[in-house]
Amino acid sequence: LARPTPAPMTGVGRVVFVCTRNSARSQLAAALWSERTHTAAASAGTKPAERVHPRAVAVAHRHGLALDPTATSHIGDIVRDDDLVIAVCDNAHEVLTGPVGPG
Repeated sequence: LARPTPAPMTGVGRVVFVCTRNSARSQLAAALWSERTHTAAASAGTKPAERVHPRAVAVAHRHGLALDPTATSHIGDIVRDDDLVIAVCDNAHEVLTGPVGPG
């Protein structure tokens, strides 16, 4: 799919993409979602790395997407009640079995 276009969503504040380290997949997914849909997106990890992987930053740059190399976040600090959470790796999916927002 060269240009995926999601259907409009109601009741969703933004989309949060989650992977384990929040250092590549979730970062790229959020940047691509925001660029393609012009809607809010964020990314987070279940065990975030200290930084975004340099190769992910380079890939994003080649495709005209901006990634902050130091912006990794834990899911508990990012997710809000009206977010749609999408796991982009199986390990994160297995962790997401209950509420993920701030307690």
